[in-house]
Parts: sequence; C-alpha cells; structure tokens
Amino acid sequence: MLAYMAIISVILPMAWLAPPGEVTKNLPLLAATWLLLALEPGPAGKTMHERQGKRAGGAGT
Repeated sequence: MLAYMAIISVILPMAWLAPPGEVTKNLPLLAATWLLLALEPGPAGKTMHERQGKRAGGAGT
C-alpha cells in the first residue's frame, strides 16, 4: 500500500485531489492497520506499547 501511494504520488500527484480519493482513501486504512498492529499482543502477550516500555492505559496514566 505504501509503495502504491509513493508511485502514484510521483507519477500522478493530482490523484491526491481526485474526488474518488484514489490515494486519500488509503490514509484511514494505514491508520487502522497501525492501530491494530499496536494493540495486537505479540508472542510474549504484550502489546507494542508494553514492549517499548509504555503503558497501554493511555497518555499520562
């Protein structure tokens, strides 16, 4: 998906502004994919935030 976005951005930069959203529709998909990967428990049963030493409860908790 990232390669597609990079190629289209170089070859057809106006695709970012196209009404059907050929490129912009991928941004929510990227965000959702990142969120699922961040919250998915790894082999040790810890989320990505816990593996990095951060608390999964949110900011400031």
